Amino acid sequence: TCAALAVAAPAAAQAVLYDCTVNQTSGPDGWVSTRLALVVDAQGAAQVVDSLTLQYYDGAVPARVRNRNGELRFNWSISNATDVRSSRIPTVSYFAWFTPETGAVRVRAKPAGYPQSMRGQGKCTTRENMNVRQRNRLLRG
Repeated sequence: TCAALAVAAPAAAQAVLYDCTVNQTSGPDGWVSTRLALVVDAQGAAQVVDSLTLQYYDGAVPARVRNRNGELRFNWSISNATDVRSSRIPTVSYFAWFTPETGAVRVRAKPAGYPQSMRGQGKCTTRENMNVRQRNRLLRG
């Protein structure tokens, strides 16, 4: 099951997608997506898709994932983003902490060169065997 995930998808072979709904809890709006997909394939490689990766990359971005005591920790970044004033932000680093056992997720966005960070939290459901087109359609929703 998902609780036994050791940074690899279950023996069912294809990727596991954690479909997350997130509420931003601090910082300027828009940097923590309300919808987030954390994807781990059968080999343990991870990707993340949200409204910002769809906006800047038209799809998923690679992520690092580690299992720490049953909590999956994802790390990814977005380069050359722009804020509401059209100011360029070279890099925004993202971190997500997901607990498969409870479905809880916490997200933090940290723009390079800025003192503040943005945070959110929410819940994820597990969806197995989704292809890229299904995943992107789900997130564009």
